[in-house]
Amino acid sequence: MVTMLSTALLMFSCGPKGEEETKMISSDRVNLVGTHSELLDVSDSIKVMLVKTDAGGKEWTIKAIVPVENARYWKNVPGTNEKEKEYYVAKMGNASSKFLDVNDSEVLEGNMQWDKLESILAANEYKEVKLELQAHKSLFSEYRADYKTAKAAFDKIEGMELSKLDLSKVYKAEDTSSSSYDDIEDALEQYEKALDAAATAVSSSSLKNAKKAMNEYEKALNELEDMDW
Repeated sequence: MVTMLSTALLMFSCGPKGEEETKMISSDRVNLVGTHSELLDVSDSIKVMLVKTDAGGKEWTIKAIVPVENARYWKNVPGTNEKEKEYYVAKMGNASSKFLDVNDSEVLEGNMQWDKLESILAANEYKEVKLELQAHKSLFSEYRADYKTAKAAFDKIEGMELSKLDLSKVYKAEDTSSSSYDDIEDALEQYEKALDAAATAVSSSSLKNAKKAMNEYEKALNELEDMDW
């Protein structure tokens, strides 16, 4: 009797012993959400895994492998001309992921591999990457749980969402620190004309013309001095 009781207590204290599991989920169950979500495609079924995080099996987590490819060459994406005042770059810095249940409700948050996303966004050929995502409690905290809790979450997962798929935009600052070459050239030309007119007027006998020419000369000189060189 004592032996049987001891065995039962030992089994209870050890808790359930689980096995790692894997299940495949159709690509149709992956929602792509965001302004530029049409630039990406989920190219095949995704793999969701219940895995140990330590040798003893005290802590478990949930991971997923999501195959994603670019749906368009970067050179064909509108709004990416770097000569414009504002343009998109091949980055989705706010992109995130979620593990969903059968009703598309969130089961767990996930992380994101931004570098892999950027590598296919910037490609001018069709390219596929496998995003290796992991459940998170928060942005900087990975999901960890005992087997029973993690298994319950794993069993609920029937889909995923990749959200905030918005390209980052660059805004060029207008350069007002210096005058353009054409403005400077025009000012120099006006200065030279005013200088010639002033010299001619001063050498003449007309005081009125001389004063007018000197005023034009001073105006042109002031404009030159106001230039940002």
